[in-house]
Amino acid sequence: RFNIVGDGRFKDTLINIVSEYEVTEFFNFIPKQSPTRIPEFMSVCDATLISLSKSKVFSITLPAKTQSCLACGIPIIVSADGEIQEVIEKAEAGVCSDAGDVCMLAEKISELISKPKEELNVMGKNAYNYSRLMFDKQKLLARMDECFKGNYDKKYRGIGAEGYVQK
Repeated sequence: RFNIVGDGRFKDTLINIVSEYEVTEFFNFIPKQSPTRIPEFMSVCDATLISLSKSKVFSITLPAKTQSCLACGIPIIVSADGEIQEVIEKAEAGVCSDAGDVCMLAEKISELISKPKEELNVMGKNAYNYSRLMFDKQKLLARMDECFKGNYDKKYRGIGAEGYVQK
């Protein structure tokens, strides 16, 4: 089932499409929630979705929810271009499709569903480990401190998921 949380501007359109195609049994529409409750919803999901419109600006953007999705330690489905795809692929934390490519998104969801539970668990661990490596507050502050000291390029250039990705 897909749990759709929130009241985005296309919610009514999506509800109508789901009804029209008679697939309501595959969707739960949950009203907008406090941001503090979102981890509670994500913790009971098998995967989470990050979707962005096709846009040059969005292709160089890493949405704030990326950090939350990674930290939840579950596989991530991406429907977006650019930076977010690079992060999820580098972290080996999910599957990616291009922005606006509905057929590719459906293929990637099917691909994820067909993976063995152990492989999904590894993706989730990779997501969590990557979040700890790249978005941990203390580590970010240490990197900023090194940057101000002029040591950033020497010490942190090319830092990535190496050592945190499980094979």
